[in-house]
Amino acid sequence: MKKLQYIIAWVILLTGSACETEIDYNGKALENFMVLNAKLEADSLISCRITRSNTIFEDRYIQSINDAKVNLYCNGELVGAGNFLGDGYCYWPERKAIQGNEYTIKAEHPNYKSTSANTTIPEKANTWVSDIRHTENGDQEITVTINDKPGANFYRLQIFLAYQEDPDYPADPYYGHEYGYGASNFYTSKDPVLNHNKVIDDDSSFSDYPYNKYGIFNDDLFDGEVYHLKFTANGSSSFEKLIIDIQQISEDLYLYYNSTQFNDYYGDDPVIEPVRIHSNVNGGAGILGSSNSNYIYKEE
Repeated sequence: MKKLQYIIAWVILLTGSACETEIDYNGKALENFMVLNAKLEADSLISCRITRSNTIFEDRYIQSINDAKVNLYCNGELVGAGNFLGDGYCYWPERKAIQGNEYTIKAEHPNYKSTSANTTIPEKANTWVSDIRHTENGDQEITVTINDKPGANFYRLQIFLAYQEDPDYPADPYYGHEYGYGASNFYTSKDPVLNHNKVIDDDSSFSDYPYNKYGIFNDDLFDGEVYHLKFTANGSSSFEKLIIDIQQISEDLYLYYNSTQFNDYYGDDPVIEPVRIHSNVNGGAGILGSSNSNYIYKEE
């Protein structure tokens, strides 16, 4: 009986080997290309990072490019080439992103195809804190009112828990904070706009959606209306100050964050089709997005 099993096993093995088909490899599919990544923030210096892709035969470490020619354009007019700081980081001294301006970044290198992308700095969101309630466990239930303009708009919620003046937490003028702070996204919310426009208590399977770790949302549920966004800042009562930032972000940046969240969530699931990370870079990969912050301070 065992001899028969061995014979059957060998037949299956030989049959499977005979069915193998050689497929010609197209070497161009593994050519490296440039990757452009930048997030332009209103009233902040313009910078970007230039790297290159890795093929399946290379290690997974990021390969930076420091000798590309990277030009910046503002509303179609050439501003000039950027300066490299190393590790692929390029910036334009004394050049800040201005609300309403369209910026284009073009990167050229003799070894790679030229890449380019553009973004327009969005308006500052018209938002304010309309209610704060302290809970017994030290949390703060917060309502932020958003006066949304008609048309597609995209937002991001971030909170910062600020400390009193301390050498270990120096002030950071880059974020406009008057003293030390700790960045935090430790908030919870059942508000549908923070949960992919889904009602958590609905009969639908909300577990099929990833946690909104970037705090992004759109105005599909309140286009052109006043909306009261509700969330809870966990443990925030023990801090000196709570800073809320409602950013208005570009559509490309929203799509990039959203696709990244879904890719992380479904990445290891063999039955789900891979999620393509959104990119608006022509001739390469990456993202050029933009944002405009509106810092709302808690009243003491």
